[in-house]
Amino acid sequence: MILPNKEKGDDGMVRIELSAHEAEILSEMLESYLSDLKTERVHTDNRELREELKGKETFLNDVLKRMKNQQATPEGW
Repeated sequence: MILPNKEKGDDGMVRIELSAHEAEILSEMLESYLSDLKTERVHTDNRELREELKGKETFLNDVLKRMKNQQATPEGW
């Protein structure tokens, strides 16, 4: 379920509620895509595309880091 953040001081973030199992599957899928993305970046000769792919890698790494931090909290997902 995707929910807008309706807490006091709304930061404009969208929240996604996932079960622990769903979060694990999503993490695995993102890690797999990230691996493919790295391979694509390394093999591209186009500098602009390489930079775009690098930005996507950074974004995905950040998402994965936040997901792992969330899973480590007592409330979890």
